[in-house]
Amino acid sequence: MRMKKGFSLIEIIIALGISFLLLLVLYKAYFLSTTFFAMGVGTIQEQTYLRKVFADFDEKFRYLNRFTSIGGDAETVEFEIFNTEVLEEDKNTNDKKVRGNVVKFSTREEKDATGTAYKILLKNITVYEWWMKFGHSQVPVETVEPPGYPEDMLNPITGKTVTETGEAVDMLDQDASMPFLLTSIKYIPYDKDGLVIESSENFDYSVLKNARSIKIELEYVMKGEFGDAVGRLNRKKSASTNIPFIGLASDRQ
Repeated sequence: MRMKKGFSLIEIIIALGISFLLLLVLYKAYFLSTTFFAMGVGTIQEQTYLRKVFADFDEKFRYLNRFTSIGGDAETVEFEIFNTEVLEEDKNTNDKKVRGNVVKFSTREEKDATGTAYKILLKNITVYEWWMKFGHSQVPVETVEPPGYPEDMLNPITGKTVTETGEAVDMLDQDASMPFLLTSIKYIPYDKDGLVIESSENFDYSVLKNARSIKIELEYVMKGEFGDAVGRLNRKKSASTNIPFIGLASDRQ
């Protein structure tokens, strides 16, 4: 009786080699797909954080009326918005009680588990009220102390009255486990001609009253987990935005 011939050793080795190559190709395809998916998720997260912080900056800076100061190595900024909401109206005189805000953006340094420093971005809003008199000019004046306010706001009886002193809140709810960590922020003021405003001393109102826009520059780290040593490295990145002050009076008395 004749026995059936089996596979030779060489045939088995070739078959195993082909199988290994197929598995390697499948693994590489799976690895690439998961890597690109993770990178896509990271990009979405990154854009979400940037949109959130830039939208908050734009909402406040755009309606700035009095630019008070820039300090803390250009990482702290304070300004006022005179009229955010009408609270009450006198039907006899058409005077309006309005709400204003003192807005302050600042940072607080923290460290992650590796000792790497990052910044917590903080926002503080103080609320005040004042009566805007019908027919009165609301252009900020420079001849009355403190300068840069409408005369109605300086009235000792119906002028600026603080009603709520807010606490500093974290704008991004950051902690060391987040993929997005802010490392630096700079506020750069520009005048009406688009030139950078420079000062040898502190940026106070006397300097910043000429500002008509601001550039905000961010530096941050995006942490990735893409399955290889390169992907797991922190990725240092930067972003910036320019915001015009449409609420700032162009004329001064």
